[in-house]
Amino acid sequence: MAEKKKSRRNGKIELYRFIFSMYVLFFHMGKYLLPPQKFTGGAELGFFRHGAMGVEFFFLVSGWLMAASVSKKLAAKAEGEKAFVTKEGLDFLKRKYLSLMPQHIPAFAIAFTVYVYIRELRPTAMIRAFVDSLPNLFLIQMSGANFTNPNHLEWYISAMLIAMALLYPLLTKYYDAFAKYIAPLAALLICGYLIYTDKKLTGVTTWTGICFKAVLRAVAEVSLGFASFELSAYLSKKQFTKGRKILLTLAEFCCLVGVTLYTVSLLSTKYELYCLALLFIMVTLAFSGVTYGSETLSNGFVCFLGKLSLPIYLSQIAAIDLTAARYSYKSSADRIITALIFTAVFTAVTFAAGEAWNARKRHNAKKTAQTA
Repeated sequence: MAEKKKSRRNGKIELYRFIFSMYVLFFHMGKYLLPPQKFTGGAELGFFRHGAMGVEFFFLVSGWLMAASVSKKLAAKAEGEKAFVTKEGLDFLKRKYLSLMPQHIPAFAIAFTVYVYIRELRPTAMIRAFVDSLPNLFLIQMSGANFTNPNHLEWYISAMLIAMALLYPLLTKYYDAFAKYIAPLAALLICGYLIYTDKKLTGVTTWTGICFKAVLRAVAEVSLGFASFELSAYLSKKQFTKGRKILLTLAEFCCLVGVTLYTVSLLSTKYELYCLALLFIMVTLAFSGVTYGSETLSNGFVCFLGKLSLPIYLSQIAAIDLTAARYSYKSSADRIITALIFTAVFTAVTFAAGEAWNARKRHNAKKTAQTA
């Protein structure tokens, strides 16, 4: 009997991807479809008022995966080879950028169509809107060229790409010093600056004097992902007793519970810093392999949920905008349900288009290899 092929994906991380994509979705539904929820400073519950913290999870994971990629490349290099070659950095960014296109483009097309529809734009205005949307289409809006953004949630991808472009050469050339010392220190200082000046980590288009807040947020948290990779690599080499593994598993679960409770609370935004710390611990433990559950969760269904996280993120704002524009007369509950239905439909279209695109690429690559 053939041995079942083991998934290369970390089941826990894939499940967390899905969970936090839903937190972000619920946050935007509450923000755009429900009456305002005021922070009271107490522990009262709201409708995912802090759900935007899900983006912090994705920044951390992106940093972890980037550090893993660079560490593997450096280990494979022969002694004496250059630590950083410009072409390597460009190739890394190119792969990252192109990997997003199969789902970004159909999601952008849906968002632009909804944008035009709800505003009833005439042809001339539609052309002008499309021209102004080009930074959004090419994912460079967080550079400062932030004009019209039909899919304005893609600020996250734009900021992430800019952060990676800035950090990749530093991480590659000075890996040990940067990943183990400079990056976590820089992350602490930047997060402290954001908390001090804006009373919160979250926020996108606040201008800091040199860039949008989203870019600083991305740089800090992707850098923190480097430290998470190093710490998880250290933990993975340690031998833990069964009892300690159970305690670490409980710690990871408690971090998830703590983050979840914060996302549905009306506590002050200054505690986003503590929430980020819990996410850091949770991601580090999940990737380290020293806690229980990863093998059980590394199955096709959970990995499928993880793959849905990006199309859910990319598709939600079109669904929410359409609901807010055309179904504002409905009750709050009905608006939420309507937005969920539209999100599911747009997610299915985006996901299917992305899968078809990738399948065609694999087919063409295989055909080229056979004829070579």
